[in-house]
Amino acid sequence: DENRQKKVMEYKEETIMKNYENVKELSNKVMEGMTVYADLLGNPDQNKKDIYGFVPGLGMTAESMMLHQQQEKLQEGVFQVLFTGVFNGGKSTLMNALMGRDILRMAATPETAIITKVVFGKEEKVIVYMKESDAHTGEKLKQELTLEEFFEEYRVDQEDTEKFEKVDHAVLQVAQEGIGGNMVQLVDSPGTLNCAADTKAAREFAKSADAIVYLIHAGLPFTEDDKAYVKEHFAGKYMQNLFFVVNHFDQVDEAGVPALKEHIRTQLADVFTKENGSFDEELFQNRVFYTNAYGALKARKGEPIRVMGAEIMVDENTTGVPVFENALA
Repeated sequence: DENRQKKVMEYKEETIMKNYENVKELSNKVMEGMTVYADLLGNPDQNKKDIYGFVPGLGMTAESMMLHQQQEKLQEGVFQVLFTGVFNGGKSTLMNALMGRDILRMAATPETAIITKVVFGKEEKVIVYMKESDAHTGEKLKQELTLEEFFEEYRVDQEDTEKFEKVDHAVLQVAQEGIGGNMVQLVDSPGTLNCAADTKAAREFAKSADAIVYLIHAGLPFTEDDKAYVKEHFAGKYMQNLFFVVNHFDQVDEAGVPALKEHIRTQLADVFTKENGSFDEELFQNRVFYTNAYGALKARKGEPIRVMGAEIMVDENTTGVPVFENALA
């Protein structure tokens, strides 16, 4: 019956979150072990005598370096989530809400115009990887910037758009403990209304992503650009890892909610249709969410929002973000 199904779903959610935390804890232990192993294999290091009780190092430099490289990859996260959708639909705000910090710039003006991977890193910085490779090493040329420098230099309002064409992607390292943590890479792509969005890099990231989150603006649900993008990339493919988030839902008048939801259902009919032609109602319910990302971010930071000149605290449970977050986790 309905109560039994509800209890089963709650049990599944609790189990998934518990497994996620267990894997995250195990990942940390593995990385700590790799650090120790790399120290023991590497060059002798007098500075680490107090840590081990002896001078570690067997002089196996190449093996030690390989371990450090593998550790960095593991630390950056093993599960990749791509955020895409209409320009200024709230991608960066939603990602910030999931991380519980103002990391990505949220206003329309400074939105980044290149693919940006947000990964876990003890040192906060941005590494911009160019499409051009070094003639001697074959590795991609890169540029290291502070967060402030990156968001100032790579914005859609900059006149020098040619530099965007030279960039493959950027990796933004931040020490955050939200859903990103050290298990998940959150990938921010430019808005689909931006001519730089539908690039080869964006397509490649979409192919390799473990989950794709498409943002829709509740005030402008399914623009012509949305329709074209969804039809080309998602319709008829019956993708299990595809999420739709209708953001700015708090701005919708209560009387208009039923019509909005019916409109969303109609526009996504081809996305959630099985090969036999039937509509997958269960998958639709588990992959379409209505959120107030800004309210969730402010709530998680313990900050009020201003409504008609007054400051009020938002209950994050009313924002729809925790429900989406659990489904994604």
